[in-house]
Amino acid sequence: MIKQFCEYSPHGKSQTMFLMTMTVFILLIAIPQVLSQNHTKEDWSVFQEEVWQTVEAYSEASHQRDLEKYLSFWHSDFIGWHNGDSMLTNYHQRANGLRYYFDNTTSLVYKLEPLEIQVIAHGNAAIVHYKLRSVLEIKATGNKEPGLSYWTDYLVKENGNWLLISDHGGNVRKEKTMSQKENNNRIDYVEIPVTDVNEAKRFYGEIFGWEFVDYGPDYISFNDGRLAGGFRKEQNPKRGGVLVVFYAIQLESIKMKVEDAGGKIVKDIFDFPGGRRFHFTDSSGNEFAVWSDH
Repeated sequence: MIKQFCEYSPHGKSQTMFLMTMTVFILLIAIPQVLSQNHTKEDWSVFQEEVWQTVEAYSEASHQRDLEKYLSFWHSDFIGWHNGDSMLTNYHQRANGLRYYFDNTTSLVYKLEPLEIQVIAHGNAAIVHYKLRSVLEIKATGNKEPGLSYWTDYLVKENGNWLLISDHGGNVRKEKTMSQKENNNRIDYVEIPVTDVNEAKRFYGEIFGWEFVDYGPDYISFNDGRLAGGFRKEQNPKRGGVLVVFYAIQLESIKMKVEDAGGKIVKDIFDFPGGRRFHFTDSSGNEFAVWSDH
């Protein structure tokens, strides 16, 4: 999230500091005393848990757009490198960019996934590799931008606190959104109000086999391989209004899957100019249609 906006030009002194910092980390990694490199949380050491709690804390501060709290986790000698930039950024440059970024975007949902945590130097330094999935909203346009990024954060422990001293990473995939030229004037992201996001995930997963990403108890995103969207929790979704229509080659087969998953057929298969279709409601009462030209 906060690491998707870095377009600054650091001074030569900052670059030297960065190289010195990275050299120290490389030397530390070479020390045979690597405390732990476990992949699962169940196997984590106390040190790894402390480090990950810090990453979660500053990620949440970013999500809340609390710049002061977020920067409290940063070392004053911080210098990092976003994979979309040609130069490094120091603490002050990154802070200035983040201030603008926080003012102009809203973080709707985010999810962290730890990949590897290495704690070294007698528990006083750490390297964290993780994935970040997020959905941002651009305030000026209202566009929503789902994205996936990979990050490596370097932390040091000072006076009992873990501080971010360097990072590297950025987006590896940005879901198509209406802000992209190829999607101009096209329906690009669909949000479906549901009473239970996990039930919606089960229902549509059984019928269509979509991919999902969980973002907590109130939001789950989906991708059908062409179009992205999300299930948004609401107490009383209203039926009617805009009708979303799915396509299926085998219409009867999909109808059976809808019924097996607990859906209700509200309009049985009928002919229309161009093909056939039926309407159904899901477990939240939302009405959809499925059509086929076969």
